Amino acid sequence: VDPNIVVQYAQLAANITDFSDYDDDNNDLVLDPACVTALVDPYDPCFIHYGFEAQPFINEIAWRIAPSPADGLNFFALELSNPYNVDIDLGDFVLEFVNRNNPGDQYSFGFPAGELIEANGYFVIVSQAGQFPIFVDPNTPVTVRVEPALRFFENWIEDEFDKSKPPVDRRPDPDKSKPPIPQGGWGDSYDVSLLRSVLVPVVGTQIYVDNQAIDPNWAGPGSARAFGRDDREWRIIYQTPVEDIAYGGSLGIANYRHIPPASFRPHLYSFFLPNPLYPRASFITVGDVPRILTLGHNITRDSTIGRQLMAYEQLELSTALDHEHNVRLDVQHPLHRNVFQYLTVFDPNSDNIDNDTDGLVDEADGSEWKIPGRININTAPWYVLAQLPWVSAHTPNFELARSVVDHRNIAGAFRSIADLSLVGISDPNNPLRSIGYYARIDGPQLGDLLAFPDLTFADGVEDDFEERDIIFSRISNLVTVRSDVFAAYILVRIGVDGPQKRAIAILDRSGVNRMNFNLPDGKVRIVALQYVPDPR
Repeated sequence: VDPNIVVQYAQLAANITDFSDYDDDNNDLVLDPACVTALVDPYDPCFIHYGFEAQPFINEIAWRIAPSPADGLNFFALELSNPYNVDIDLGDFVLEFVNRNNPGDQYSFGFPAGELIEANGYFVIVSQAGQFPIFVDPNTPVTVRVEPALRFFENWIEDEFDKSKPPVDRRPDPDKSKPPIPQGGWGDSYDVSLLRSVLVPVVGTQIYVDNQAIDPNWAGPGSARAFGRDDREWRIIYQTPVEDIAYGGSLGIANYRHIPPASFRPHLYSFFLPNPLYPRASFITVGDVPRILTLGHNITRDSTIGRQLMAYEQLELSTALDHEHNVRLDVQHPLHRNVFQYLTVFDPNSDNIDNDTDGLVDEADGSEWKIPGRININTAPWYVLAQLPWVSAHTPNFELARSVVDHRNIAGAFRSIADLSLVGISDPNNPLRSIGYYARIDGPQLGDLLAFPDLTFADGVEDDFEERDIIFSRISNLVTVRSDVFAAYILVRIGVDGPQKRAIAILDRSGVNRMNFNLPDGKVRIVALQYVPDPR
């Protein structure tokens, strides 16, 4: 077994658990800070895979720097954003600031238990009250905290970069009576990280869930600047802040209006999380499972999901190769396609359907475990497959449905529904025959899908797995590779060359379940039996 694949599945298992479980501790719509799933790595017992739960993100940083140390104090602001529809208790979070030139020089501060960042709200931290405009939107909750320890820069050193030469005064001649502008830089600049306490391996273990590098060249004497992340969709996970030149900051409100989209490349891989997380999050179809990342936060500063995604983006840019398979499951990979033999999003015991047709709905004894009514892609003719939603939506001559039949006739029976992802890939000149149609479409829609049916609206990512697999994902609940009712062709012969008899039978195993398969009523039912003549 490929250990890299096992590691991917271990992280996927942790992320799926935290995607779909309840995130609050007592149904009070406040996130339980101890709810992060932890799974020991099967190949390295010292490494733990942590799931991904709702958290705040570092959304904006701002400062006002005095013209010189003698002219007054410097002021700093930091904004956390909660993009979830659930309040988050900040009691198990810590902000850590580390001198990028001297990691031993660091400071941190936490939050008292019960201090909340409200759902879809902002938490603004300022070093001194009244120094920054904080906007008020009646539909957006904002909390403000004064923390005098907050700072990003310290110890301005004049002429730091070149002490051998005097600073050059580039002003026109009439101004030479004035002293030259000081040249220099910050002796200390502090990168900021957000840490979260978890319970494994011991209570109080902290994992890094977000960080933001602070460029020491961003601030000079007399500067007042603000940098914010794009908080549309899930772009906020990436530490790619852009300066808000037009408005000078937007503490307390969203940043995206101030970020020029033409000059901002958000990320390479769409980042899929549920919102709201409460009530219980759920997968719409089993085909949504590969949209979950196989990455997780961990105990080092460079192990945040945002950092990992950005590293893969840089790797893709430098190698000109697709690396999306490193961040989520590729359903076209033979070691990933079988996952659909083991996972489902159906719960027949709570779907309000009488699945076993005994007149009782949602029986608690587990007898309704079968899901009827799915189309067997190994036996259905093309005109039945064409009735599936999405299959014929953009193929007026039913090219995709016919392509499914052609694929199974050439490659053999589908072993997993994920084998559908291979349909049409050998025909690069005809996207209409490909189930990856939306990643191959030509014409005016070439590139990122900006509207329906793109599952992450205008995510800025062209031809990713999400677009490639969208048809498969949407029909994955409606198809199967097995049938409960099927035809059996039977040949009985006495001896090698003796008399023989042929028959065709229609068999129904829908009444067989895990509770009765060893009992008299747990038998396959013969619906019809017809003898047929020998072929001539």
